[in-house]
Amino acid sequence: MIHLNFEALGRYHATLDAFQELRSKRSTALAELARTVRQNTGRHGKIVSFDAAAVQEKLQNASTVDAELMQCVDALNEYAAEVGKPQVQVESPSTY
Repeated sequence: MIHLNFEALGRYHATLDAFQELRSKRSTALAELARTVRQNTGRHGKIVSFDAAAVQEKLQNASTVDAELMQCVDALNEYAAEVGKPQVQVESPSTY
């Protein structure tokens, strides 16, 4: 007979919900960073004054959310192992 650890399963699902929220939050933060960088790029023979403070603010926000997400992934993978659920794989960014 299989014995389910309902406490661990509950922790897994609560952490999975947090993971999904943080993944979305990180995606938004990275999109805002990319948008800010694009806005600092000139077009058609013009340049734009670079707003380093705005880029730094968006980068800091993305870094903070990413750190929270990675902590959540560690916890989620720990709980996933306990209850036999698949773990989240973290990949390195591709380099061109």
